[in-house]
Amino acid sequence: MTSQIVEDVLATRSELSAEQKGFLTQVLADYRAFAGEGAEDELARRRVAAAAFRVGKIEDRLGRREEAVAAFRQALQVYALLATEAPAASGYQESLADCHNNLGIELSGLGHTGEAEAHYREALAIRDRLAAGEPGVAEHRRSLGVGHYNLGNLLRDSGRNPEARDQLQRAVALRDELAARPPHSSDAQREWAAALTALANVLADLGERAEAERLYAKAVPVLEQLTGAAPLVAEYRRELASALNGQGNLLLERKDWAAARGHLRRALALRERLAADSPGAAEALRELAMTLANLAQLYVHTGDRAAADAHFRRALAHFEKLAADHPNTQSYQVELGNTYIGFGVFVYTGGGAAECLSWFDKAGQRLTAVHEKDPRHALAKRQLCNSYRARAIAYDRLERWREAVGAWDRAFELGTPEVQNQTRAGRAIALLHAGEISRAVADVEALRGTDGWTAEQLYNFACVCSVATKTLERKQELADRAMELLRAAVATGWNDVALTKQDTDLDPLRARDDFKKLLTELGAKHPPKK
Repeated sequence: MTSQIVEDVLATRSELSAEQKGFLTQVLADYRAFAGEGAEDELARRRVAAAAFRVGKIEDRLGRREEAVAAFRQALQVYALLATEAPAASGYQESLADCHNNLGIELSGLGHTGEAEAHYREALAIRDRLAAGEPGVAEHRRSLGVGHYNLGNLLRDSGRNPEARDQLQRAVALRDELAARPPHSSDAQREWAAALTALANVLADLGERAEAERLYAKAVPVLEQLTGAAPLVAEYRRELASALNGQGNLLLERKDWAAARGHLRRALALRERLAADSPGAAEALRELAMTLANLAQLYVHTGDRAAADAHFRRALAHFEKLAADHPNTQSYQVELGNTYIGFGVFVYTGGGAAECLSWFDKAGQRLTAVHEKDPRHALAKRQLCNSYRARAIAYDRLERWREAVGAWDRAFELGTPEVQNQTRAGRAIALLHAGEISRAVADVEALRGTDGWTAEQLYNFACVCSVATKTLERKQELADRAMELLRAAVATGWNDVALTKQDTDLDPLRARDDFKKLLTELGAKHPPKK
């Protein structure tokens, strides 16, 4: 056994073969023995720490995260002592940062997001000091870039995109500098392109699409060149697929269906091959499922419901396996919940207002579990809110008004202020039909002074105020408010003359001269088609 052989096996990025797993299992006992030795002096402590760190790396490659955490914690404890005893020795500081970084990776994979974040930040603090103290050492800056990159991705997975953007911008700046330095190594180019893609993903989430497109356009040619020069290197293909997938999503939002299809199909082909080459690799399966879900959304928009259904179901099968095999990995649970919502909406738009509810229920169960375990997980909270909003809309369609109100209420509790306004708009109608007139009016009045409402929404708000005149005391005030909203609806494009003439919700207004005038003007502007 030599350390180099072990390092070569650990550095293998593809799924380990049975022979490689057997080899690592065999040498693991030796390193465990080293890690269990006494540590009475600096040399002995250094040997114990290095052995414990190696045990952690081996356990990680064997897919045993809990055991890896225990080993890295042991290494951390010993390196912390060494760093305290010899504070000027940068090597101990580097090893200490490596322990924190690897603990961040393992704990994130186990779903302990808060603890993972704390370790990533500890690693960053150490690496920042090292880089500042020895600015000419490129490896310090490279490690600092790794720290910002890892923390940025963790924050994005948690839905904390503004914070993620800050970390990934720092990673890009550092890797930009290193990639420009001779000898322009392939690893430096790959890491730079990966950071560009990660930042572009976050910017796309934040709606900064032009800048995201610019970054994808920089990353893809670099990754295509690397992949072309070394087609067997899985990591190059993986990063290329990630960039193509992101570009495809942007094109999907821009409604450039043909270009989006081309990018997403290229990403799918790469990810199918990567998953086939590493059948036990969870991340390869996760990334394949993500592209399948994206293609499903594309086919929804282009009207190919059969293809959408097939791609949704393939994505769901993969996400369900990941969630079952890794119940503590929050990102898998959230992505499964999100895909349940997407498929539920697909079923709803196909006429399945009742059938879609079971999918929204499944989403709610997954997302609630994550939200209750980690209330700071912004993405889980946002998607849980979306699951209730989708459920409320389905109940509205089914005219199950009491259940709709309950779903709208839960969405309101979970939503941001902007989402709460949208929720009020939907809930007001459900409350009206459920007979909770005062609450319905309160929601409409809470939206006074806000804008961006559609003509249909403004018409519905007018109906709420009109009906309220039958039971509430502020009859004149509510009637005036109803007319104000009705005029706003017409100004925004409301043109359904027949409904306005027949809608019994507007009966309390019909005797008013201003209502008669509005109806006449509306009829003249939109005469019946002959």
